[in-house]
Amino acid sequence: MWLILIVMIAIATVMYLIVVGGNMNKSEYERAMETEEEMEYLKQKNINKSKT
Repeated sequence: MWLILIVMIAIATVMYLIVVGGNMNKSEYERAMETEEEMEYLKQKNINKSKT
């Protein structure tokens, strides 16, 4: 039981570090592109929501 818990916490920690590390190395251009893609997605989602 404890072994499973420790393994799960270790996996979660490694995944967290990968995500944080990936975001730290983004350039301003990549951040701007990501923001633009998010805005486009939200606009599209809003249009689809208003149709239904």
